[in-house]
Formats: sequence, structure tokens, C-alpha cells
Amino acid sequence: MQQINLDSLRLLGDLQIGRPNLGNIMSVSVYRLTIYSIKSVLEIKCGKEIANEIIYDAGRLAGKTIYDNLMKNITSTQTLVDVLKNIFLKAKIGMLSVEKADDKKGIFVFNLSEDLDCSGLPEDGETKCSFDEGLISGVLMGHFKKEFQTKEIRCWGNGEKYCSFKSMQVSA
Repeated sequence: MQQINLDSLRLLGDLQIGRPNLGNIMSVSVYRLTIYSIKSVLEIKCGKEIANEIIYDAGRLAGKTIYDNLMKNITSTQTLVDVLKNIFLKAKIGMLSVEKADDKKGIFVFNLSEDLDCSGLPEDGETKCSFDEGLISGVLMGHFKKEFQTKEIRCWGNGEKYCSFKSMQVSA
């Protein structure tokens, strides 16, 4: 498997120079505080639906950026999935597994445990992982050169102990 270096994304800056002592690690609590603060302000200004769309679109842009910079030479779906699992693990986004992968029909189901966005949050009946939905869509769109829509179908916020995402190719 090829070595994945998320630090090679130039747009993120040179963390060895910029953070020589603190490095590339930060608290999950601070990440969540940042994301949920942004989401709250977006909900106040735009409404919940638009806020989730914006977070989804940001995730999709991130997924496409990751694909274009780290995965664009991958040809097989199995390798794509293996590398994506490695990226999620290395970046500590969560532990990704694949429940279903049917590239002929354009249907995928990914499971994510210890999710950066929601694992451990109180149950409130709402899914939380709009950014993850978009990120998965962006990677799949980059690889298949087709539009994908990803929807979270299980979430910690709904009482589950892991998240599941169903991705489907959008008909042309």
C-alpha cells in the first residue's frame, strides 16, 4: 500500500516550521468546539438545513482535495477503499470499514467507529456527521468521475455506537 502523507497538502501549510513544538496533534474537544460553533452560527444565520448543506459541501471539497492530492493514481476500488481506511485512521477521523462496495451499481456503505465528529456525544435523535458525508462523497466523485450522494444512516446521536454512511451514485 502506498504511503499517505496528509501533511503534503500544501494548502495546509508547513506544520514542521509553523508548529515545531506542538506538531500536528490537537484535542478532539477543541476540534468539536470549532466545528459545532461554526455549525451553530450557520444555523442561526441560514437555518439548520442550509447549515448542514454547507458543512456537507465543505466535506465534499475536502474529500475531493484529498483524492486529487493523495489518491488520484489509484485505479482499483479495493485500493481506493484500503487507502481511504488508512487516511481515516492516520488522521484519527475514525476507524473506517466497508459493509458494502458495489462499484458497478455505484452503492457503498461505510461504517465509522470512534468518529471524530460524534462518538461519545449525548443521544438527541439527530445525525451529526454532515462533514463526513461530504468527505466520502468527494473521494468517490474524484475516483469515479461521477456525482455521489452520501447520507448518514446510523449515528451516535441516534443511539448507535458507530456511524454508517450510504453512498449512491446519482443518475445522470
